[in-house]
Amino acid sequence: INGSDHFLGYDFQRVFTERIAIRGQSTAGTSNRVFSFANLVGGNAGSSFLPLNDLFDARVYFLRTSMGVTYRLTKRLQVELQADGFNIRRVNALTGVNGYSAGASVNYRLNQRQWVGALYNFIHFDYPKAFGESDIQMFGGVFVHNFTRRIQLETTAGAFRSDVAGTRVVAADPIVRELLGIDQIAEAFSRASVRPMVNINLRAGFRQSSVALGYSRTPSAGNGVLQTSTGESFNGSYSYTPDRRSTFSFSGNVMRASSLGADLPGFASLGAAGNASYLLRRGFQVFSTIQYRYTDVVFERYPKNTYRIGIGITYSNSAVPVTYF
Repeated sequence: INGSDHFLGYDFQRVFTERIAIRGQSTAGTSNRVFSFANLVGGNAGSSFLPLNDLFDARVYFLRTSMGVTYRLTKRLQVELQADGFNIRRVNALTGVNGYSAGASVNYRLNQRQWVGALYNFIHFDYPKAFGESDIQMFGGVFVHNFTRRIQLETTAGAFRSDVAGTRVVAADPIVRELLGIDQIAEAFSRASVRPMVNINLRAGFRQSSVALGYSRTPSAGNGVLQTSTGESFNGSYSYTPDRRSTFSFSGNVMRASSLGADLPGFASLGAAGNASYLLRRGFQVFSTIQYRYTDVVFERYPKNTYRIGIGITYSNSAVPVTYF
């Protein structure tokens, strides 16, 4: 499978009664290109659990499953419970990660256009190839405002506390250097910190097009080099569907990551992509993509400018072409 990408996604939702509904999602895939997971067929591409910001073209295997239950207490008040589990494996010396999360939220509808709410999430990461694990607790408030039936603003703001344990390389004590003849040693560390958490999304959907703008600052599982980190990103996308068979989309993002544990240098990237797809028949469609990424890193031999052109065939039971970002 060298040089090829494979993705499989499944989403479902079922309403049992007027009060109870469940939803689920599973996403699996493998790739050896840093761009590839930005175009998942199924799954939430904005999730901090997806390997979206890997630095090196190395084979990655990925599996994620989530489940949520919503219970409506009254016509205005509802609660939601959710759980998430994922696994990322990387080849060579890059670090993989296992993780899970559990959370709850409460939402109250003020009127036909506005919602307010509160949320709590607990997240755990552990890294099989390295001594390290992290526990993260997130607290936040939610505000949703529908300007019109087509334009919505969703804002989440709060804070998260991270407790990170791992190893780091430090200069050896002079006595150790004299006795063992080594200049550096690995030592265990534990670090706790509190950081702001923000997630803002503005969406507008029209008959033949849609626009989305977003900003987020959330904890991340890392990218194979960094482990637990803070990811900050700005992103935007536009899609246009001129007819029932074809669709075109364009997207861009600016991202920055910094370590929450070991004292490692962070990195930043800028990306842009254009995609087109055409529905053939019975759910099969052909798609093409062109992508560009600029990465600002400290590695001297790392290629800062990378490009990708791809073409493929996908299947979806949707009656219209799937939009790719």
